[in-house]
Amino acid sequence: MDNSYMPRAVEVLDIRTHTDTERSFTLDLKVPACPGQFVMVSLPHVGEAPIAISKFEIDSVAITVRNVGKVTSGLFKLRPGDKMFLRGPYGQGFPLEVFEDQHLLIIAGGSGLAAVKPLVESYLENNQDRRLKQLNVLVGFRSVKHVLFRAELKRWNKNCD
Repeated sequence: MDNSYMPRAVEVLDIRTHTDTERSFTLDLKVPACPGQFVMVSLPHVGEAPIAISKFEIDSVAITVRNVGKVTSGLFKLRPGDKMFLRGPYGQGFPLEVFEDQHLLIIAGGSGLAAVKPLVESYLENNQDRRLKQLNVLVGFRSVKHVLFRAELKRWNKNCD
């Protein structure tokens, strides 16, 4: 039974700390890659929050969380091997076919980069399947210490403007 409205327990496989307030959680969840989708993350007796999927792998997904409230504070207490509950994924995702043969400019700031990261990676890693005339990515952060996805940004800088 695969009901996207029913919460299911997923294991935290890995946690990547970006800043004092942002972390990415790799989760044992297998879903088809659809950049732009999100999941509803919940913790029992704490609450639920919508979180964008920031990475799709064959056998996992990652979500990137900023610690700003009750649910996100609870997530920051989790360790690899712990479980959280998810519903979804939800949303139609980005209309990738509409962007073919176009100049795509992606602008994001702060933790908002997490929501568009799979879109950028879908073009950089699968360029043979999806053709763009040009890809430009413009990102901004509050300060140098608030930069997320440093390794990815370095790789993107080599492969797009």
